Amino acid sequence: MTENWIKSTSIKDKVRKLRRELDPLTLTQTLISYFVLIGFLVLPLSSLVIQGFKFEGGLSLNWFIDILTSPEYVSLQSRGGRMFEVRRGVMYLWGYDHGILLNSLMVALTVTVFCSIIGIGVAMIMGRYEFKGKAVFKVILLIPLLATPFVNAYVVGKVFNPQFGLLNFLLVDLFHILPWRVSIDGLVGLIVVQTLTYYPIVYTNVLSSLNNIDPSLEEMAEKLNGVQALQDSNLPPLPAGAGCGRHNHIHLQPRRPRGPHRLHRGHREPPL
Repeated sequence: MTENWIKSTSIKDKVRKLRRELDPLTLTQTLISYFVLIGFLVLPLSSLVIQGFKFEGGLSLNWFIDILTSPEYVSLQSRGGRMFEVRRGVMYLWGYDHGILLNSLMVALTVTVFCSIIGIGVAMIMGRYEFKGKAVFKVILLIPLLATPFVNAYVVGKVFNPQFGLLNFLLVDLFHILPWRVSIDGLVGLIVVQTLTYYPIVYTNVLSSLNNIDPSLEEMAEKLNGVQALQDSNLPPLPAGAGCGRHNHIHLQPRRPRGPHRLHRGHREPPL
């Protein structure tokens, strides 16, 4: 009896508190927000999902089977492309075409790995070391995040252009390091563009996690056990920051697809 009385009392207290907080203005704003959310997001998406399971008037997985069995979407064998292929003094780094779905998965996985490596490495350097020009480098590292994806794709296309690109000018014309020019396009170009576009997301999140570590813990770690203790004090916060950066990178990709995808003309088209 006592437990039931306590539960009923707590429920009544919660109801009273909710009534106090939901004044007419707050209630109206909440209802309008839910109406917009359901009417313009939930219902359209639900309609699309339901239509995906309909075929010839009945429920079916036909559309999903059609996608997974179509070589246009999934192809285990390469449908074309060039990789480390040298023709007429130009090495082509375009990647291979394995269908729309597999190409998207490969790009997402590769960009996530590269963004994590670059973002975490740069954040460790910028967060733990002092050197001349550090303030300038902080601004430079964030430039890809401030520019639009179209600008990033255009700049990368110009840098890796086999005829007049900056990379080929330095490696071939100026320093004569490579015997042939390099052409980066296709999936490889898309991976390069998205890596340079989204690594600042991982970098900023990891750097924020490192800055939140108490400096006194690092000083104690240095005195007690050297490198191992420093790793124990610095590494635990990194997965949270890196995971947040990877989530934001994957979440932002569908919202800004047009810029980076400019570089991917396909294996049947000439390079940029």
